[in-house]
Amino acid sequence: MRGKRKNMSTQRVWLLAFTALLVVTAAGAAYSLTQSGNKGAQNEGNQPTAPRVINIGVFSSTTANHPIYKFLAEQAQRDFNDYCNRTGRNAVLNVTLGDAKGQPVNAKNFTVMCNKTGIRLVVGFGWSSFFCSSAYTFANQSGMVLLTPSATSPTYHMKDHVFRLCVDDSEQARILTRLLIDRGVQSLVIIARQDSWSDMQIKFVIEPMFTASGGSIQARIDYPLTESPEATAAIDSRLAEAEKALIEANDAHPGGGVAVLLLGFDESAYVLKAASKYPTLMEAPWFGEDGTANNKEILAKAPEAASSVHLISTKLRNPETELAQKLNALWLSTTSVTAGGAGILDYTNTNIYDCVMLGALSLLEANGTSFQAIREAIPKVAATYEGATGPVVLDETGDRTGIDFDLWGYFTVNGVCESKICGRYNATNQTFTWDEALVKP
Repeated sequence: MRGKRKNMSTQRVWLLAFTALLVVTAAGAAYSLTQSGNKGAQNEGNQPTAPRVINIGVFSSTTANHPIYKFLAEQAQRDFNDYCNRTGRNAVLNVTLGDAKGQPVNAKNFTVMCNKTGIRLVVGFGWSSFFCSSAYTFANQSGMVLLTPSATSPTYHMKDHVFRLCVDDSEQARILTRLLIDRGVQSLVIIARQDSWSDMQIKFVIEPMFTASGGSIQARIDYPLTESPEATAAIDSRLAEAEKALIEANDAHPGGGVAVLLLGFDESAYVLKAASKYPTLMEAPWFGEDGTANNKEILAKAPEAASSVHLISTKLRNPETELAQKLNALWLSTTSVTAGGAGILDYTNTNIYDCVMLGALSLLEANGTSFQAIREAIPKVAATYEGATGPVVLDETGDRTGIDFDLWGYFTVNGVCESKICGRYNATNQTFTWDEALVKP
């Protein structure tokens, strides 16, 4: 995913590997950085100068995932400081931790606090709604730069003061649409949660892209998210409409090529279970995105319906780098994880480490805290940064691109419904490969 790097002058030294030994030392990251000045800066009296302190704020989205943020932020802090010690860079990273506790207003408050204490770069904003708390506007007006591992709303796909090390929802929607085309889908019945998340993807990506390929949207069925007897009845009624639309689509395409697209999250388990009373719906192939991929609620509450329709869904591939494996093993070995029963670090979690490390290296490169210096440094550093989640390719807006996806589905194995990876999407050549034992190409 990277071309050959340009040769640097002989006066510069490049860091080719930033990986430390597991447990004995911290896990590392590979980063190429020009070395300027003398190692171990000294004053005129030949006395070592105090190290430059690089400050970064890091806050978790919820109290539940705070231990993951804390672990990865502190791990990146140790690795960065080890890097500076080994290469003679007279700098030290200091991480200030916070917890948004699931409340957007806390994201704003933490950003303000960081600004008051002189912190100009903040990692967090795991939910796009945190930006809407006015933290986005405040940070921009205050000359702050933000890095997020997981805020995916297309609203922030612009050249601004936010760098997102994740692909936004519109990119996943494009990959999903390519998946539908790859599977030979010609007519689509969409069942979607009634919110702006699904609405934006359908209106601005899925529908125009799918119809441009020659496909047709037979019907769009929105279901309410509120939990009430009225909502339950409404979902049942809407699924009856979905089946009627599917029957009409089958009549128009007698040779096949008709499918259902489900855009939802944990509530998809109920939608699937309710849909099991409609035979035509259960005979069609279903597709989805990361909200329905390897979903525990679906496995627990609607296993038979899921295995019947397979519900092939896109999900970011978990990082396979050596560094990611070491971070994961170290995470799983901690006492807090064992006690809490937490699982492996997925792509989004591992991305927290890369956000902190990329931010610290960029501040080091910027050699200052001005907004412009930091903003210009991040793409420069990212161009040669090889992190826990792999190379960081940023587009012109500062958002990540070129990430591979796994394709998850539900299949009956020895009489039990299991969630399995049944295919993969390669971002480099935009192709799909399939596990032929589960899905025919």
